[in-house]
Amino acid sequence: MREEIARPGTAVRPDPESWTGAPQGGSVSRVFFSAITMRLFSAVAAFALTMLLGRLLGADGYGAYAFAMGWLSLAILATSLGFQHYAVRAIPPMLVAGRPPAVIGFILASAALTGCLALAATLAAPTLVSMLVFSPDPRLEAALVVAAVLLVPTTLNQLRSGILRGLGQPVAGQLPELVLQPTLLLGLVGAAWLVGTGLDAVTALRLAFVAAIASLALGLLPLVRALRTLGWARPVFQGRPWMVGAVKSSFLFAAGTVMAATDTVMLGQLSSAAETGLYGVAARFFQLMYLPALAASAALAHEASRLHAAGRMLELSALARTTATRTALLALVFAGGCTLVAFHLGAIFGPDFAAAKGAVLILVWARAAEAVFGHPGAILANTAFAGLTAVLFAAAACGNIALNALLIPSFGAEGAAVATGLSHFLLTAAVFAATYLKLGVLSLPDGSRPWSTSEQ
Repeated sequence: MREEIARPGTAVRPDPESWTGAPQGGSVSRVFFSAITMRLFSAVAAFALTMLLGRLLGADGYGAYAFAMGWLSLAILATSLGFQHYAVRAIPPMLVAGRPPAVIGFILASAALTGCLALAATLAAPTLVSMLVFSPDPRLEAALVVAAVLLVPTTLNQLRSGILRGLGQPVAGQLPELVLQPTLLLGLVGAAWLVGTGLDAVTALRLAFVAAIASLALGLLPLVRALRTLGWARPVFQGRPWMVGAVKSSFLFAAGTVMAATDTVMLGQLSSAAETGLYGVAARFFQLMYLPALAASAALAHEASRLHAAGRMLELSALARTTATRTALLALVFAGGCTLVAFHLGAIFGPDFAAAKGAVLILVWARAAEAVFGHPGAILANTAFAGLTAVLFAAAACGNIALNALLIPSFGAEGAAVATGLSHFLLTAAVFAATYLKLGVLSLPDGSRPWSTSEQ
């Protein structure tokens, strides 16, 4: 379909040159530190929630909650189709080319498609759960059925975040899910505990649904403001190219999600709810250790797409090395703090969780070793090599599944930790090598002014 030419009285397209600078809202450094601050707050809230749920539910109840949330992350693979990640890579070139109507069409089409898929999956959840869950513990199946109601708000929340990141507003895109949602959920669980309401895994998941709905509603406000800057031209749709791009991103997202959820889901299937609960606590430390890399991704994803499209590879290389330095230094700081906490798990999360110390230490230091490579995935996936990145992630996900299947029956949570830590380290090393061979970008720390905020 031909794009409409602006006429008097119609919306005027923004100047394409206005989209070629740094991300809106400040420099790349400010985006990095804003992202790390939000993710650190989210991690602290998640830790507080885990402590509260651990004491209220015990290892068995928290294991059911963690199992359901792990399956939820896998279900979103089918409902999101990778559009939330593809938006980060697809929108900047459209804006640089001065095509806001195509951006509007992309947003409308992706929201309609993913929303309908999420609703259909929610309605089919009772039947699907009975087919997928093999554990003899009925609490795991009951929790998973309730968790299905989270599919619609979570799918749309992730899409909204990706669209705002693609529009150059990563902070506004991630604020609702990283700050508002965990704060509200922690408040709801705390309130239920204070008033003496009986709390189990099912009730906790229902409270998570309320928090997700509120996060989605509040997160739509900055999206509406961002869309106003595009004008109100007639939407342009490009169904086939968008679906192809989304499918590629979906494979990458699928592999990464499987990598993240395999350990918890397989523990629930092959072990007990209690062992799954122990690993659920250890996984919180693994997620905390990934915060520096996630902050690097927020700073690099949009910039990698923009700089690669403009052919400015020297700038991309310099940005990659500076960001890698920050990532490695922060990972070492986080690893030291997590190690100290690991020796006091029983006092913090409850006596049932003291046995998680071994799994925590394995995951923490595997992630610290991984950080020496920086965060090359954000560069490779957001340039011309999303397909290659997906293949590497898929190979690592298959290896992770095999290692978990081999180690969990004999070693439980610690076996899952070894499988996951080793798989992630080898994956990052492979992506690092591919980024250098394909783009000439070496994302190693170089120590040159890692905390400067002067670049634009």
